[in-house]
Amino acid sequence: MEQYIGAETLVTPVRNFYNKGVTVNLGNKPTIPNISNGVKPPILISWFTDIIKGFWTVLVGMGVTGKHLFRHPVTMHYPDEKWALPETFRGLLKCDIPACIVCDLCVKACPVDCITIEWKREEGKAGKTATKFEINYEKCMYCGLCSEPCPTNAIWHSQEYENSSETRDTMVIDWALPKNRVTNPKAKPPKPATAKPIAKPATSPATAHAPSTSTTAIAEPPTLGKPVSKVWIIEGCIVCDLCEDTAPEVFKIEEATSIVLGLDDYKPYSDKIIESAVGCPVNVIKYE
Repeated sequence: MEQYIGAETLVTPVRNFYNKGVTVNLGNKPTIPNISNGVKPPILISWFTDIIKGFWTVLVGMGVTGKHLFRHPVTMHYPDEKWALPETFRGLLKCDIPACIVCDLCVKACPVDCITIEWKREEGKAGKTATKFEINYEKCMYCGLCSEPCPTNAIWHSQEYENSSETRDTMVIDWALPKNRVTNPKAKPPKPATAKPIAKPATSPATAHAPSTSTTAIAEPPTLGKPVSKVWIIEGCIVCDLCEDTAPEVFKIEEATSIVLGLDDYKPYSDKIIESAVGCPVNVIKYE
């Protein structure tokens, strides 16, 4: 049985589906099967098969969904809810200006030059005071290289991370401005040496207390008024200028470190030397 469509296209007969018959089109027009023998393609079988597969797919999907119905939800409703961040999280950089000694270690460590510091000297106060501590957060890569070498923990990474903005102006913050002042609870600002205590009058023998028999030595804080005969600087100076500002007759700042000037007698400058040693943020000034 052969069927001709026009004069150019030859279509071979469509045999029974169960006998694995094939249709071959030797022309450019679509094939039209010959169903004159009453044999129909298995359209209904395919249709029912697709329906069964569709229902099975829905059941599988609903099974996966059903497993999560009785589980604790993990979705965080931001910004009403926020994750508890680890202590080592590196968020928005901040600077505690009163604790800053303007040693410039953060500026030197920054790989993208996003920190700008300007300073001045105040009369009657040792060291330098920052008048501008500007951080450009468009450049900041939150690497932590600036906060690690800070001897007073003045600059640190906070837990804040919501610093996105629609303008670039708000991406540059000057922490020296009064409106931007913040305090780092872990900051270690240099403390001045205490004055020499006033001698108390001796108590009468009747009211005198017995001397303590404890062998534990109690370290006394350094006090002013003690004579100093020798002073030197050990390795680790960060060239912060505090010692030279406090005792310019004894200390001198060079490019990489501070040096002690050779004097015949350091006793006239004992109070200034002790104050410089106590105020040194890295404790490299030693004296006897």
